[in-house]
Amino acid sequence: MLFQANKKGEILLHLAARYGHSSVVKVLIDRAEARPTDPESGVTEAKKMLRMTNVEQDTALHVAARNRRSHVVEILTKEDPEFPYSAMFMEKLHFILLLPVWVKNEKR
Repeated sequence: MLFQANKKGEILLHLAARYGHSSVVKVLIDRAEARPTDPESGVTEAKKMLRMTNVEQDTALHVAARNRRSHVVEILTKEDPEFPYSAMFMEKLHFILLLPVWVKNEKR
């Protein structure tokens, strides 16, 4: 069930990230971590899940960032800090997450 995708290629982690359900994100990661590591690649099931992309090539982190779910972004980046996201994505991520802070400060 953890890796079952819908027509858009989204797994449960993508959906939980989209709607900001951080407790569900944590449970899904915990469930994946409880599964055995792939002996050939040495990659954990949790890492596989975190790195899965939908048909638009977005990971759950991309989805969370696009929907400004900063608490979910924090969880996902801590779980897989060595994943090589592109520099352009990381720049956009910082902008997306900091935009509400800038807007809030401008209103003062």
